[in-house]
Formats: sequence, structure tokens, C-alpha cells
Amino acid sequence: MTNNIKKILDGEEFVIVPPEELNLEEQKLNPLLMSDDELYDEDLDGETVKALSHALELDYIEKWKVFAQMKLLERNFATAEQARLALRDQLVTANANVQVLLRNYEEKKIGLNYELKEKLKAKEEVKKLRAELRSLKKGSASSTKNSAKNKPEPDNA
Repeated sequence: MTNNIKKILDGEEFVIVPPEELNLEEQKLNPLLMSDDELYDEDLDGETVKALSHALELDYIEKWKVFAQMKLLERNFATAEQARLALRDQLVTANANVQVLLRNYEEKKIGLNYELKEKLKAKEEVKKLRAELRSLKKGSASSTKNSAKNKPEPDNA
């Protein structure tokens, strides 16, 4: 036996031992357990059998109800799981669309800021030009007044 243990420790998977070394005894059965008379309980009457039969029917029905509910819940769970996956895909798509829109809005914002700066520059330029125009008009108006005063009156009058 110790030799077999050494073989197992050395890595052998199976060690074959002859049955004589194992000292196995034959299985002996009680002869009373094997008689046909003891197979049936004599204490059961017709009502008890009917009650037990009814109880088994109810148990069977309850088990089928539970089984049907379980199948229904499995189907509902599968449907809910498909809906969850579809919603997750929609969320991913919506997030991607939002990212694209944000990038577009950022680009538009940059463009609008540039246009706004250009318009402000143009406004300032227009203000300066109007101021110059006014000053030139005032200068030319005063020079025309001065020139009208300095002009000699016509002799025909």
C-alpha cells in the first residue's frame, strides 16, 4: 500500500490494485426488504389515496404555474434586455451626434467671433471716415463762406 502511495506521489494517475488486496466483502441484503408483501403500505384507505392524488395534482399544477411564470419572466427579461441594448445604442449614437454638433458650434462660434471683430473694425473705420468727412465738410463750408466774403461783388449789380 505504501508503494502505491509513492507511485501516486511520483505523478502516476492511476494505480491498479488487485481486488484480493482490498479485502472487499460481498454486499448482503436483508431478505425482508426484498419481499413483495412489504412493497405496499396496508394502512392506506381509498380516501387517503384520493387525497394524496389530489395533492399531487395540485402540486403538479402549481409547479406548472411556476414554470410558466418563469418562462414568461425569461421572455420579458430577454425583451427588456433587447430594449436596453437598443437604448444603449441610441445613447451612443446620440452622444456621437452631440459631439459632432458641439464641434460644429465651436467652429461657428469661432467664425462668428471673427466676423464680429471684422464688423467692429469696419464700424470703427466708418466712424473715423464719417468724422473725417464732417471735418472736411466743415472745412470746405467755412472756406466757401470765406471765399464768398472775399469775392468781389459783380459789377453788373
